[in-house]
Amino acid sequence: MKKMKKIFAALLTLAMVLGMSMTTFAANATATISVDGLATTGTNTATYVKILEPDVTAEGGYKFVDGVDIAGYDTAKNFMDASVENQKAALKAEETVLPTATDGIITNNVFSATVEAGYYVVNITNTAGANEPTVIYDNPMIVSVEYDKATLNSTGGYDYNVVENDSDNTVTAKYTTIPVTKSGEDKANKDETVEVAGTATYEIVTFIPSEVAKFTVTDVLENATYKTDTVKVAIEGIGNVEEEEGVVTFPTTDPDANDMVITLTNYLKNSDGTSNAGKKVTITYDVTVSGTRVNNTVTPDDGKHTYTPASEELYTGGAQLIKYKEDGKTVMEGATFVLYKEVESEKYYAKVDDNNVLTGWTTDKTDNAIKLTTGKDGIVFVDGLDVGTYYFEEVEAPEGYSVITTPEAVEVTTANTTKEATYTRAEASMTDTTLSSLPSTGGIGTTIFTIGGCIIMIAAAGLFFASRRKESK
Repeated sequence: MKKMKKIFAALLTLAMVLGMSMTTFAANATATISVDGLATTGTNTATYVKILEPDVTAEGGYKFVDGVDIAGYDTAKNFMDASVENQKAALKAEETVLPTATDGIITNNVFSATVEAGYYVVNITNTAGANEPTVIYDNPMIVSVEYDKATLNSTGGYDYNVVENDSDNTVTAKYTTIPVTKSGEDKANKDETVEVAGTATYEIVTFIPSEVAKFTVTDVLENATYKTDTVKVAIEGIGNVEEEEGVVTFPTTDPDANDMVITLTNYLKNSDGTSNAGKKVTITYDVTVSGTRVNNTVTPDDGKHTYTPASEELYTGGAQLIKYKEDGKTVMEGATFVLYKEVESEKYYAKVDDNNVLTGWTTDKTDNAIKLTTGKDGIVFVDGLDVGTYYFEEVEAPEGYSVITTPEAVEVTTANTTKEATYTRAEASMTDTTLSSLPSTGGIGTTIFTIGGCIIMIAAAGLFFASRRKESK
């Protein structure tokens, strides 16, 4: 009897164990679908909808979800057998009807949802923030959760055991247009106006594409030269890579070459094979401005996606002075000036080229400052200036005129830069008010005074000698 009790207890324990283990042996009803490689700029939003559901009685094991009508496909099997390109085209067709989509959740730039077995359509959109590029995704994206076993349940239907970690559960986002933005500014003043010989700084932002074999970014400058030691290339999650061999190259051995190539092919994937698609790439560098208008264009290339080149222009300003004669209307030719600016109470005088474009500054007014002489229009000017206050100082006056010792100030603003459709220099004027005391041509001048003086002297001499003769008598 005792033996039977022991056997019964053992069987009861086994039954309890089996009962407690039912959840372990039960089918996996759900799995996670995800879309990674989303851009890190702007705001990503996602929706998803189920289009195929399991049906062991249907050819291919799936059927269309109620309410789904995909143009050109009468069975789920035909749709499943089509190429991804044809599937996406059919889903985009105007005749296709899909159920109302569900809003998805995006965390750390990855969309994910817990779902049952089936095929799902995911659409992701990107809304750009201020000064951010907009990513255009290659929607719709098709993600599936396969099942490997169907078990008849008590209701006469089937429970489907899903494959939790199948490769089809996750896709990497693709782009129809990968954005690239370019911004530039004066390094010191942080605006779009910079002087010739000054320093400008640029920033390029783009993203690593998916499913490509190469990725390069070509940057082209006009009227500026690269400061090659300032180039930085940062990849989100990886860090700076500009020191790696072959990443930053110039097409010639000239360090001042006006184009630069950034090659990021080796960073499309990590060493473990995982993709870097969607990661932001930031390229920064400084340039030395050499012309009155700096043009800069950047174009990525991966051999597959469409890129719209991004351009950025920086501008320089100009200042001029008109010299008038004393009437304030007639311009004066032949007056000579220097242009200077003040920095911390010290004067810096402009040096210019043959076209009066700034080439640099000097504190040596006598030997190195460039003298500017008014022509028949009475104008002197300097182009290639930054925004700020400048002074025209007269150093030589035409014959018959005096030098005006008070410099004339002129304020260069953004309205006086080459960015404007019609370039207008900041302008000042100077009117001569003093002439040297010289006689007018054809007048009697000093002659009358000379004659008068001679007569007085002769009369005085006559009176002197007459008085002497009287004394001698």
